[in-house]
Amino acid sequence: EFSFNAAASDGYDSFYDITTSSSGSGTYILACFYEQYYENGQRYLSREVDGDLDLTQDFKSMKLAVKTNQTNQIISINLADVADTRFSQKVWLNGGSGNYVDLTEEPLQFIATNSNFKYFDLYVGNINPTINIASHTGHELYQVGDLMTLQWTCANGGLLDYYRIDLISETDSINVDDNLDVDNTYYPWTIPAGTEIHDAKLVVTAYAIDGEVRRYESDWEVGILPVEIDYTFDAGWQMVSHVWETGTVTANTLFGPGFELFTFNPAQQYEGTLFYSYGAGYWVNVAEDITTAIDGDITNEDYTVTVNPGWNLLGNPYPSDLDINSLIFEVDGVEYTIGEMITFNFISRGIYVHRENGYELATTINSAEAFFLYSELTDFQAVTLTYEPYIDNYTVETLPVNWSFTVVADNGTDRDNVLLGASDYATENYDLNLDFIKPPVKPYDGVNLSVLYADDDLSHSYDRGHIDYKAMFTEDEEVVRWNVGLEVSDLEPVQFSFNSEDFPVSILFSYIEYNGEMFYFDMDNDFELVPTEIGEISLDVVVSTYPLSNDNGVEPVQTYFSIYPNPFNPETTIAFNLKNDANVEVNIYNIRGQKVKCLQKGEMNAGRKTIVWDGTNRENNRTASGVYFVRLKTSGEKTRVKKVMLMK
Repeated sequence: EFSFNAAASDGYDSFYDITTSSSGSGTYILACFYEQYYENGQRYLSREVDGDLDLTQDFKSMKLAVKTNQTNQIISINLADVADTRFSQKVWLNGGSGNYVDLTEEPLQFIATNSNFKYFDLYVGNINPTINIASHTGHELYQVGDLMTLQWTCANGGLLDYYRIDLISETDSINVDDNLDVDNTYYPWTIPAGTEIHDAKLVVTAYAIDGEVRRYESDWEVGILPVEIDYTFDAGWQMVSHVWETGTVTANTLFGPGFELFTFNPAQQYEGTLFYSYGAGYWVNVAEDITTAIDGDITNEDYTVTVNPGWNLLGNPYPSDLDINSLIFEVDGVEYTIGEMITFNFISRGIYVHRENGYELATTINSAEAFFLYSELTDFQAVTLTYEPYIDNYTVETLPVNWSFTVVADNGTDRDNVLLGASDYATENYDLNLDFIKPPVKPYDGVNLSVLYADDDLSHSYDRGHIDYKAMFTEDEEVVRWNVGLEVSDLEPVQFSFNSEDFPVSILFSYIEYNGEMFYFDMDNDFELVPTEIGEISLDVVVSTYPLSNDNGVEPVQTYFSIYPNPFNPETTIAFNLKNDANVEVNIYNIRGQKVKCLQKGEMNAGRKTIVWDGTNRENNRTASGVYFVRLKTSGEKTRVKKVMLMK
């Protein structure tokens, strides 16, 4: 007899437990519980009562001892007189060799071959298996055809029916085996063709014979890539990295003829090169869109590079996205996470990539993408950076901000941006835990936009910023001003657009001061600025708690009109702003002045609009490559024309 009582202990209790003799007489079957570590005279029990437990979550194991002198006879062990309904489906007896029997469903039978005690493990409660997935001893990155070894251990595996083995990421899953025999805890898997997944955990699902299903996942991640990878590089400038270890993959193979390739050297200067080295970062100008299928070797282990003082143009060495939290640094032999490097001011906040709107902060470095990182350390310190795919390390905490907005400058072929805002934790100077410095000017004539730091700010040694927060307003009538530098290579108009999700338009007013004029802007209305000189011009972005009237010389915004990308293939976006509801006509003309296609004709509501031209004519046939003109005609406004180039 066994039971549970909250007043009992898990040891011998004279008030509850009843001892019995370990020997029988006459024709007998003797069944009792055996407790090896109890005192002599207490080890064999005809009744054992233990402390109470939650049978739905925990279990109790006991040793059942059975002996008989009726040898060579079938002996049955049954569960009888169940007074506690909690025992339903919760009593298991191990008959040896992993043979578990649910005594609530059927008896366990055996043949006594001698008159010695035969011992059984009796389990009461929830004894579902517990699985521990082993640490991954292989690589983080694999390719089709590689051998991946998966291992785990299992406790209480006797109740298992089978395993299901999967690799699962946030967006994808791959089934490795959907019905694996429970005797297996070691699984060598040759990765089949067509397999691809990134940042995936090993998931072992255990199916028990009583219907319980338990899922266990690894604390590590892996990625699987195809042997042949297609890479597409759009025409124009971009930051790239070399991800193939094999020497047969050259710059000409990837970028086609007419490319321009630049490194950024320790002297903080761009340097043209024809050598495209594995693991390094580059700026490249691609003459035409190109897609190349590469069948090459990739590195599937950690990769280490040297970090120089100042700006470093580095490359993601993997054909797989890389989380910046997986970067590990070593300074004079001591290892640091990226969060620790920022906290100790060894590197500046922010890792930069160059994408659609220009430079932007990155949390993930895309496959074959380069990035800028700034080191505060000196030549006298040995600094290295190690890439560890899919490792999530400590990150630096960010301070809360009250509001912010992005300013985008666009000349039709190039873009750049800055982010401005206010925070209760900001000062009027550079704030280490809020502000971000600006990466180096791009290696080509385009648009460069940055916050210009004051010369008398001695809190840092930087001259320009990418993100800048000011102290939150403390007075009813207050003006906050950012001095912004706009670098241009010609006198073509530059369109400014503004984006924000939390800018308090109901209480704040915003305008730009340039060349003695002031222009209102808001998050829905953009404007066009015509530079008066080539080079870097200075303008002020101003946010005020009170409005300025026209008596102050403030002009309304001018119509925004931009086309991007330009040149383009296969499609481009025509963006413009309507201050009021208006009749709008957008037409495409070829270089001879012939109308190619009408994209819009009719009434449109006020606000920012975008229209996509896919490079087709009025019959929806593809047009030839070359120069075209986009004509925007708006009622109440002057007609505007922009040139666009279709490249094939």
